[in-house]
Amino acid sequence: MKQIENHQGRFDELLDQYLLGCLTAPDEAEFTELLGLHRELRDRFREATMVDAELRSLSGDSTIAVAKRGTNLRWLVIPALAAAVMVMVAGMWWTRMQPKVSPTNVVATLVVSFDDQFANEQMPIEGNFVAGDYHLIAGAVTMRFENGVEVSMQSPAKYTIVDAMHMRLDLGRARAIVPESGHGFVISTANMQVEDLGTEFGVVVDEADRSELHVFAGEVQLHQKGQPGELLTEDMAIAWDQDGRHALSRTASQGFATRTDIGYQQWLRHSNELRRDPDAVLYFDFEVEPDNDRVLKNRVSSTTSPTNGVIRGCYWASGRWPDKGALLLENAGDRVELDIPGSYDAVTMMAWIQVNRFDNALQTFFNTNDWQPGEHHWNLMRDGAFRVGVSEGYTITCNESPVPLGRWSHLAAVLDRKLGIATYFLNGNPVASEEWSGSDPIVFGPSTIGAFGSTLDDEADEIYYNRELRGRIDELSLFKRAMTEDEIRSSFTIGSMFE
Repeated sequence: MKQIENHQGRFDELLDQYLLGCLTAPDEAEFTELLGLHRELRDRFREATMVDAELRSLSGDSTIAVAKRGTNLRWLVIPALAAAVMVMVAGMWWTRMQPKVSPTNVVATLVVSFDDQFANEQMPIEGNFVAGDYHLIAGAVTMRFENGVEVSMQSPAKYTIVDAMHMRLDLGRARAIVPESGHGFVISTANMQVEDLGTEFGVVVDEADRSELHVFAGEVQLHQKGQPGELLTEDMAIAWDQDGRHALSRTASQGFATRTDIGYQQWLRHSNELRRDPDAVLYFDFEVEPDNDRVLKNRVSSTTSPTNGVIRGCYWASGRWPDKGALLLENAGDRVELDIPGSYDAVTMMAWIQVNRFDNALQTFFNTNDWQPGEHHWNLMRDGAFRVGVSEGYTITCNESPVPLGRWSHLAAVLDRKLGIATYFLNGNPVASEEWSGSDPIVFGPSTIGAFGSTLDDEADEIYYNRELRGRIDELSLFKRAMTEDEIRSSFTIGSMFE
């Protein structure tokens, strides 16, 4: 802040001369340098030129907006005209200050955000960032530059995108993850330039002009005015304050948001929305219950008689995010048993699963026990194809888009008995659709996740389990309505920001 105060008087003089159209070449070079150094001066320049242009436009007189040297931009205008200008500014500010976005000048795009709010005149347009100033008032965002560099910002933040290889941070926290295609990417501040050499690093600038540099992986080249370049390597961190430069004992990675951190917060909000949905029947988030780790809790808010699952075998493990729970089904007998009451004209099922291997010709994801009219089965074949159906309705195999091994996949199904159509989705995209004309409503009753439970005709009280799934499940939901394709795709997109 002190640096800006030292330059304000000179900047006002140069701005006056600029508006008068009489900057000399040396003054123009100095003016340009000051604009590059201080974001606050760029903000003042933008406001001054906008008001100047409005005054000239309203009056038709190019002399009405003359600012005299030393007047600190107190324009000589008649009160009525000044009032008219303020009305126009209020109505036209946002339109005039929006950057012009076209496919040719987009430098970065928004990847994920949470509770983000930008100042109106300094915000991305429809998720696109062009070169210019940005002011993140609230929340957090991750931007991906055209060269693959990802930068995550936490509010409050003021920053300038110079081009695809350079951004300037005036306030806030920035974390850059730089692939090989982005080597040489630079984040600069008022007192340094950090050049990537194949790395992941974070930069902080606070409101007192204190700054920090943290190298989380790889190497960076640090450039400071009047000093030779300095190589910093993994786990090195430096801070600058009013007392000078200090080496920090360790990096503080947890203080910098990543795309996965922001994605997790976005998913948590979506998870809360799903469990509060008035049509929700089941919502399992696969988080362990502290007092009983053999119960899979149904988190639906509106249910009066929770349909909790009973965990047999299985291990608690990590899910899509490090802080997300999951069940690992690895051994014979691993499964979740539950009993779902009611009958339905339409249902939607969604889940996130990771299949580790296919041990059987068929492996069960989510089946009713036995195969009575109106009951639904969802199996995976040895090649990852869906093998699905409703008893006395239809049975189909979809192998055009198999479930991959070792990767998290979003599975969804929408069954609508009245319309007589069933649609299955993989990772937000419809992969199979089948018409059927069954007269029986959709029912579940005793069901199993991760195995198929069947009874023998002569021993109906005894259930035999086979077709065990080998992998992880970290979210499963059931709704008594047919969701739209957009809803399915949105749920997949929000849940996929974990890699």
